[in-house]
Formats: sequence, C-alpha cells, structure tokens
Amino acid sequence: MTLPTSGFTRQLVRQAIERDAWIVVRKSAAPVWEAAVPALGAYPRLVTGSNGRRLYLSPGNLGDAGYRSILEAVRVS
Repeated sequence: MTLPTSGFTRQLVRQAIERDAWIVVRKSAAPVWEAAVPALGAYPRLVTGSNGRRLYLSPGNLGDAGYRSILEAVRVS
C-alpha cells in the first residue's frame, strides 16, 4: 500500500537531489529509500548514519567526513 504522503516525500527527496542538498538517512532505512528513489544509490551527498535505530547528528554516527559536511552546510545556510 502506498500512501499519498509517500509520493510527496519521494518528490521532496528528488527535489533535494536536484538542488544538490545533503541528505541524511538512518542506516536501516537506506535500502528502502534507495529502492524508492533510485538516484540516491549514486548520490554523492547522501550520508548514512551508523546507528540503525536513532539518527544522531554526530561524528560517531555520521563519520567524521559526513558530520563535517552536514555541519558546514548548516553553517552556510
């Protein structure tokens, strides 16, 4: 079953890709998102958290490079 909000959310992800935005996904949800939006599979600005249950924006969860990239994007905006 596909909910209307699912289509809307997929569209938001596609728009984020088009504007070259950083996207952060929980590790456990990454395969689902890549299936729903195939462009995520090769998207260079996708950061996957290492904790499958919680998404902490920290170097320990996102990796040093991913964390620094997200932090810089927030500072610039």
